Amino acid sequence: MVKHIYVLWKAADEAIDAFRGRLFEERVPELLALAPRALAVDVADVEGGPPPRALDDGSTVAGLVSVRTEKHEDAPAYVRALAGAGARVAGYAVSEAIPLDYDTRDWRDGETTPGVRQVTLLRRRPDLSRDEFLRRWHEVHTPLALEVHPLWAYNRNVVESALTPDAPAYDGIVELVFRDARDLLEPMRFFGGKPENIQRIVEDVKGWLDFEAVEYYAMRETIVRSG
Repeated sequence: MVKHIYVLWKAADEAIDAFRGRLFEERVPELLALAPRALAVDVADVEGGPPPRALDDGSTVAGLVSVRTEKHEDAPAYVRALAGAGARVAGYAVSEAIPLDYDTRDWRDGETTPGVRQVTLLRRRPDLSRDEFLRRWHEVHTPLALEVHPLWAYNRNVVESALTPDAPAYDGIVELVFRDARDLLEPMRFFGGKPENIQRIVEDVKGWLDFEAVEYYAMRETIVRSG
């Protein structure tokens, strides 16, 4: 079994509620018809989140679809099923690690997961090797993030290859999960109530990320089918 992540953009003039409605009403049934082992959908509909980064045509990242399937060759079928979900789709084969998982799960498949998540699309510093990028991310930053942020769960995905033409060159996709939206949206809560933690995090990520190219989005998750 393999994991794919599909990043979805919406047109500049489309409301996020319209994007969400079309995604769940039209695209999710087509995805389920492909019999994925697991399927989760994130939508960037959290008020007060960071402003999205627009492409030249004004489109912005609006959602994330995570799929567990049998083989990478299944990707074209999922891309076709997602066609029309938004202005653009980019797919990635990823290797997943979960440094921190939900301590409890008392909601059903198809219900919106409680809390919110920060989805981060990572690009490594161009002067770092991939091995050094992964070492700094996994061995240095992950323990620091677990110490500083009031996390409920932490899903870490290393991009192994692109599955679609012209996919942006992301090196990693991270989901930091918070029980309370204020833990993400209020800076002091996000940094554990300690002003010095802001500088600790900034100094760390500048050492291994292309800091100006990193993208952050506040999203809500729906686990459509749990694996």
